[in-house]
Order: sequence, then structure tokens, then C-alpha cells
Amino acid sequence: MKSSLLCAVLCFLSVSLSGMAQSAIPAKIVEITKPNVNIRKTAATNGAIVEKAPKGKQYELVSTQGAWYEIKDPITSEVAFVSNTVSVAKAPVALESYIKETGSKNKEFRYAKTSPSEETSYAYSFSLGEGNNKVVNAWLHYQYVNDKGHSRGNDNSYIGELKGWYIVLNKERDIITEEISEMSPIIVYKSVVDDGYYIDGILYKTVQGSTF
Repeated sequence: MKSSLLCAVLCFLSVSLSGMAQSAIPAKIVEITKPNVNIRKTAATNGAIVEKAPKGKQYELVSTQGAWYEIKDPITSEVAFVSNTVSVAKAPVALESYIKETGSKNKEFRYAKTSPSEETSYAYSFSLGEGNNKVVNAWLHYQYVNDKGHSRGNDNSYIGELKGWYIVLNKERDIITEEISEMSPIIVYKSVVDDGYYIDGILYKTVQGSTF
């Protein structure tokens, strides 16, 4: 009897903890809406600057203090403050369910820089790992063309992890040898303000026809 009761309790705790792990997405996030925003140690304009945040970066919302948001960096867990004049608080996009709705298709989005003499384009595509919907495979295609007809391109392959409402790409895979190495993380956020995704601080637009 005691054994059965203990088993039931352990099963309940296991299910409860599993549910807690899956519901780690915060109720609200704070997205930076201007470039090079001051993230401060205290909720004051004279507070020490702890970081310069790029447009599109997202943080967990901890609390609201007047015209300030108390925020937590999801990567470092450091807590700081940002003015609500250069940021907005909204519900995040739950990427796991968002991706599952799209089936097994690769998701692709692009960013391009143009000038009178040249054009440079970058295209990311993403897919979930087989048998593990937390593993993310990513490919980056780079293409450069100038007005003299010269062109060059390159492809990079990355591996990362889906963290609920953002993606961390922290491994690079050699396309020829398949060798995997650690790298400085690339963070992907689904913007709640702009139409697209911020990847490493740059806004990428979804390619026509892509459902991601």
C-alpha cells in the first residue's frame, strides 16, 4: 500500500515538473523598439548603463515600475531596467506550437542590403530536428553581386535549440566534413512589433510563401 502511494506521489510530481518545464514561456516579454537602447542597473535615467541593446532584442518582463520595465535577460538571467519609451511589453510568440502548425516544411526568411553599385543578400532557413522538436537546424546562404557582374556566395550550417519563445544557435557544422564546433551564440526572436524575425540584431523578412 505504501509502495503504491509512493509511486503515485512520484508520478504526480514527475508530471507536474514536466508541465512546469514546458510552460516556461513568460506571460509577457519586453522588445526593444529603438537601436542602441540603454539598459540600466536602476529604474532611473542616471542609472548605470549595463548594456546597449539592439532593436528587436527581447527580455522577460519581471515587473513594471512607473515608466520603467524591470527585465531579465533570458540568456544571462541578469536583471536590469529599460524605459517604456524605447520598448514595448507584449505576449511572446510560442515558437514550438507555431512551428508545429507549419508541418515539416523548411522556413526561410531573408535580409538584403543594396546600394547603387552592389547588392548583398542573406537567407536563413530553419527546420526542427527529427525525433526532437527542441533541436533546430539552420542554414545561412550569403550572396554578393556588384554592378560589374562579379558575384560570390557562401553557405553556413548551424545547430541550436528551441527555447520556447526564441532560438539559440550555438554550434556550427562544417558542410563538407560534418564536423561540429562551438560558436558564439546567434539568437533568433520572433518580433512582436515588426513583421519578421530578429536574427543577431538584424530584421529578416519572411520569404513569400513561407509559413514560418
